[in-house]
Amino acid sequence: VFVTPPPPAIVAPAPQPSSSKAHWELLAMALTSSGVSGQPDFGAGARAGLWLGREDALLAFATSLGMGGLSGRTVTSDGIGRVRYGARFLGELDAGLGLSFKPVRVMVGGFGQLGSVLVEGLDGDELYSSQRWLWAVGPLARATVAIGPLVLGARVGAGFALRRESYRIEPRGVVFSVPSVALSAALEVGVALD
Repeated sequence: VFVTPPPPAIVAPAPQPSSSKAHWELLAMALTSSGVSGQPDFGAGARAGLWLGREDALLAFATSLGMGGLSGRTVTSDGIGRVRYGARFLGELDAGLGLSFKPVRVMVGGFGQLGSVLVEGLDGDELYSSQRWLWAVGPLARATVAIGPLVLGARVGAGFALRRESYRIEPRGVVFSVPSVALSAALEVGVALD
């Protein structure tokens, strides 16, 4: 009597869970913001961004830290006078939920921004200058596309002023006030560091 042994069982290795991976971006940006007087100011800056998520997952955590400089301007109010604010620097931190549709990544989240501005009254009964700190928070959306190591991006945001400054010439009155909501936008170019 011959007994035929059963065929050997083939056991497939268990799938390995995908690991988390960090994707870094270093970007230069051209930006505009209406955060001081409601009129657009233009400038440039740089930003470092991080995307953190599983390699094969659609969702990721996205955050970035940026610094920039914006131009100043002179604001005139008829019958009151002129106020000039100088070029200013600002810092910004954002965070949100990222979606990765390789090679395109999209982030929707929020940001906090802090800027310092020097303000000078140009005419009136009293001339003055003062340094002011401006704070804002709000929603933000940004998108990037990777072409090899090159990254192109765009971002838009709406900042709600946490400190509403008014600039006045005594005794004539207010020349302008910081808007309660300011819009900002930027175009970016840089490199991916994967």
